[in-house]
Amino acid sequence: MGMIFFCCPIVSVFTDMFGCRKTAVVGAAVGFIGLMSSSFVSSIEPLYLTYGIIFACGCSFAYQPSLVILGHYFKKRLGLVNGIVTAGSSVFTILLPLLLGNLTNSHQRETE
Repeated sequence: MGMIFFCCPIVSVFTDMFGCRKTAVVGAAVGFIGLMSSSFVSSIEPLYLTYGIIFACGCSFAYQPSLVILGHYFKKRLGLVNGIVTAGSSVFTILLPLLLGNLTNSHQRETE
């Protein structure tokens, strides 16, 4: 999570130059490349690069524009909206392992 926030100043410059949509799409592509390349490594050292840096930078490029765009649509209650978006991200992070566990368990039962 720290790498995501570490890249935010650079991502803000790219967001100002190219816009939220293009920055987020490029971030998603970089994150996808980092995640896919992580599946091919066999030791921990390349994983630091593929998952720790490339995937995290891609996530940063996808995450930061989602906060910037709020200022374009919400002028009056920007703090409230920012809090809701951030809380939604945390709730999703908590619920995702539970959902994936249920999906994995149901898939295992179907294959047996």
